[in-house]
Amino acid sequence: MIRIQNLCKSLYGGGHEVKIIDTLDLHIPAGQFIAITGPSGSGKSTLLGLIAGLDSPTTGRIFLDDKDITLMDENQLARLRGQKVGIIFQNFHLIPTLTALENVSIPYELNGGNHSEAKAKDLLNAVDISHRLNHYPSQLSGGEQQRLAVARAFINNPKLILADEPTGNLDSVNSHIIIELLEKLHNQHGVTLVLVTHELDIASKAQRVIGLEDGRIVSDSAS
Repeated sequence: MIRIQNLCKSLYGGGHEVKIIDTLDLHIPAGQFIAITGPSGSGKSTLLGLIAGLDSPTTGRIFLDDKDITLMDENQLARLRGQKVGIIFQNFHLIPTLTALENVSIPYELNGGNHSEAKAKDLLNAVDISHRLNHYPSQLSGGEQQRLAVARAFINNPKLILADEPTGNLDSVNSHIIIELLEKLHNQHGVTLVLVTHELDIASKAQRVIGLEDGRIVSDSAS
């Protein structure tokens, strides 16, 4: 599903190069649930953004389903994300002027899907907030907003879910609810799930745990 070859991401400031991702190689098979851990500044979120095509590497190649996304332009990347990738952010990234139902429906409609309302209702039911479908994000708790974000990520039947610290703004109870939801949906839909987290108890739920430090892989439980 994901193949990363000799990946580097550097930033430049004050005449110096800072390597955020440093010569990284990684293979993630289809259907695997993988957690990426490491201290702040280790490159976890940068790596996820590169896999999503939201950022460009300095050097190296990233393949999703055998397609080299580093060769794609912005329009091609947007189409790829719409068709194959669901993204869950720490800060939810919901549209405040749309209801819960509309927030989940809109990516499906933009991707040309029909009967979006029925599909969105099914997903809202799957994440246990069907009773809140006509509420706006500001009327929802943090846990409910993240459940909504999870439902939205699955609406286009993606092959890949990328979750960047999805429990970072939640208390421990809601954190475990979100991880259990992701586990359930991962199993039901057979998606590849890549989860960035600094919480080791959450990482332990994954089938495989990758440890990053200074942009390099320092541990891999699959090894």
